[in-house]
Parts: sequence; C-alpha cells; structure tokens
Amino acid sequence: MENVRKILLVSLSNLGDIILTTPVFVMLSENFPGSRIDVIAGPPGKSIFSAHPRSGRIIVRKRRQTIRERVEELIGIRKEKYDIIVDLKNSFLPFIGGARRGLPSISGRFRTGHMADVHLRAIKNLDIDVSAPPRFFIPVSLEEKEFVSGIMKGKNVAEGSTGKIVTINPGAKSHIKRWSIEQYAGITDLLEKELGCRVFIVGGEEDREIAGGILAISRGSSARDLTGKTSIGALYEMISRSDLVITNDSGPMHLASAAGTPTIALFGPSNEKKYGPLAPGSVVLAPEVDCRPCEKALCPKGFGDGCISRVSISRVFNEAKRMLGRI
Repeated sequence: MENVRKILLVSLSNLGDIILTTPVFVMLSENFPGSRIDVIAGPPGKSIFSAHPRSGRIIVRKRRQTIRERVEELIGIRKEKYDIIVDLKNSFLPFIGGARRGLPSISGRFRTGHMADVHLRAIKNLDIDVSAPPRFFIPVSLEEKEFVSGIMKGKNVAEGSTGKIVTINPGAKSHIKRWSIEQYAGITDLLEKELGCRVFIVGGEEDREIAGGILAISRGSSARDLTGKTSIGALYEMISRSDLVITNDSGPMHLASAAGTPTIALFGPSNEKKYGPLAPGSVVLAPEVDCRPCEKALCPKGFGDGCISRVSISRVFNEAKRMLGRI
C-alpha cells in the first residue's frame, strides 16, 4: 500500500494483552517507515507506546465509555483521515473510521494459536510477512536500569546464596488464576533454603497484601517485596536480569516472554495455547482436570481457590531445580 502517512492501531486494555500487541506495532513501524502511528490503548499502554520513536498520539481509552465519549472519539478518528486502521479489539471501527484500509482483528474459528500470532495475522493482508516469531517492544529508561541495579545490590542475600535470581509474581486479576499465598510461601522457602536463590516478589499495588501474606508465612525469608514499587520498564528490566520467573497467568508473565526469561507459568482456567509463556525453555504447570481450560471467571464446580491450587509445591520446585541446573 503506497503513500501511507497515518496509521491507527487499536490495542487492548490490560498490561498483558497490550504486551501481546506490541509486535504488531513493531511490524507496522518497520514496513511503513514514513508513517506516524497513533495508538488507542488502556492506561498501561501509554508508557509503552509513547517511548517508540515512530509513535504519534497515544489515546488512553477508559474501560467503560459513555455513548457521548464513543461518538466524540469516532468523530476525532474520522477527522484524522487515517490511511490504515488496525483494530485488535474486533470492533466496527475499521469499517466506520473513515480509513482507506480497515483491518479488523482475526475472529471466530480463525482465532487459533497464541494471541501474539493471532494479532500479527491481522496485518497479513498488508503484504507483511508475519511468519517469524513475534518481536516485542518494552522501553526501559536509564533511570529504570539504575533503579534495578540498586535493587540487585540490596541485602536480600540468604546464607549460602548461589547468586541465582528468581522473580515470583503471585498476583493475577482473577482469584482463580492465582496459586495460593501458602503455596508461594512454600516455594519461596525452598528456593532460598534448598537452592540458595535470591527471591524477589513483584506485582502491582493491588498485590501488596498477597506479598505481605507470603512473607508473613515465610518468617525469616530474605525475599524482597517489590509489589507496587516498579514501573513497567523497571519490572521488565528486573525480569530480564532474573534466571527464572515463577508466575500466574498475568502481565508480568508476558513481560518475561518479551524479555526471553525462562518461566514457570501456573495455569488454571486460562488456555496456555493462547496465552502461555513464549520465552525459550519455559514450562506451563496446570492441574490435571478434564474441565480445563474453561476460560471462565468463576469455577462452575465451586472450587474455593479454583483448580490451580491442585498444582503442588513439589511439582513447581522440581521444575525450578531442573531449570536452574540443580538436577
């Protein structure tokens, strides 16, 4: 497509979903080098996309818009006269946004495979080769690198430490996607006492109570609680410098994919074929139940903690030992 000056990419809302759309931004920027790329995304997308040299306007969309807000947004989009609109939210915007070329997301029975690849297939009709593995974009500033360097020099070094760094992420939006506090406390103890690892607990502000619970159970633990203390860039840098990440299905898991850090991903109702870790050497540990992946927000069988709680500490520890070269 010739004379492409302005492109609109409609990304998604949550951090993890946004990360999986960054390969589309990368491919658009490389294949249309003379264009400006505007982005509509949820709040976490602002710090990610705005740092790219090819980005234009970053429009932060609220999760719930009034009819008036939707109409005003559409009017603004039509005034821009975009050459291409790529919509990864699978809405009607590509058809009513006034662009020369509108590309909706892949939907229905064609929405198969990992979501990073599904998103890339949305731009295949622009004669873009999307057969290569997805390449992510997560910006990290010098200040964020220095912040992480300071953390790494900290004092959370258990006696007999091997220097191996393990980052654990115990949070997730849905409670049935979370391995329990007691289980994370158990794996933290084993990582420190049996393997001599340095353990960092990460997550958002909303995960502070979970991290506090882990440390309350793991009395005497040297694990450092970083929940609510890292920007997206700093968290990415922290994960990049880790030897292993242990995490639920969540945004930090996708940051580990972008960083290429080996990951133990704990999955319950989620479908790992769509959302699993992409870093080389990563594994998914899930309960052996016939009803998963159900992809539901609540367990229809009424399990208090969901089926993910059936993944044992010993199973996770054995994988960690193998991945850290201790078997």
